[in-house]
Amino acid sequence: MRFVKIEAAGNDYIYVDLTESSTCAFVPPAGAWVRGICDRHFGVGADGVVYVLRENNAYRMIIYNADGSRARICGNALRSIAHYLDVRYRAGFPLSVNTDSGVSRLEKTNDGYAVDLGVAALVGMGSVDELAYSIIDVGNLHAVCMTDEARLTVCAEKIRTALPDKALNVETYRVGADGEISMAVDEYGTGRTLACGSGACAVCYDACLRGLRTYGLATVVRMAGGMVRVSCGKEGGVRLMGSARIVFWGDCDD
Repeated sequence: MRFVKIEAAGNDYIYVDLTESSTCAFVPPAGAWVRGICDRHFGVGADGVVYVLRENNAYRMIIYNADGSRARICGNALRSIAHYLDVRYRAGFPLSVNTDSGVSRLEKTNDGYAVDLGVAALVGMGSVDELAYSIIDVGNLHAVCMTDEARLTVCAEKIRTALPDKALNVETYRVGADGEISMAVDEYGTGRTLACGSGACAVCYDACLRGLRTYGLATVVRMAGGMVRVSCGKEGGVRLMGSARIVFWGDCDD
């Protein structure tokens, strides 16, 4: 099976292009196969596997976490798909990609690609160890804590224990004096990663709700793997902007 590995802000996924196989039905991969190919010691190594298809004359993304579970959406994966379709097929922009959370619009920009992830919403609140968190829905769920990165692991463990029925990504963040946001993330089904595009949108939206950032203005969000820019509208619309890079092409047993 031919694949391409692409990273965006350090979020690396294995992409399988099925756009030229429209006559073949998509067959979900075995969880053990996904876990094996994502293993960073005995496999290719990745945060997950992404399939790119054509359905009803439209692009479709299907994404799996590194543990083999199916995810709903990924902002950095969508930017990577935009880069792949641009390089491989010289796709015309803007274009749309269907996901398990709906349709995302992709655009090419001067410094990369922009993804409209739909409308963010505050859907819950809680606290662990007297630390408040917000649950933000941006196509997938994020528990967002305004605290230091050092508390990420403990926050993720306790929030997921308190909410075992939720497929939650967990982020911690701080807003700097210059308005930039620093963020760390523990992703559901994958663990700690270098970046999360939808997570960057969630923390930026939370910062706007708290009055720490301004609606409509792009905010720089810095993560261990790199930087993205996010803008949030007053009605909840979130837009993720940044670059992506093809790491290498390869073949593996399917």
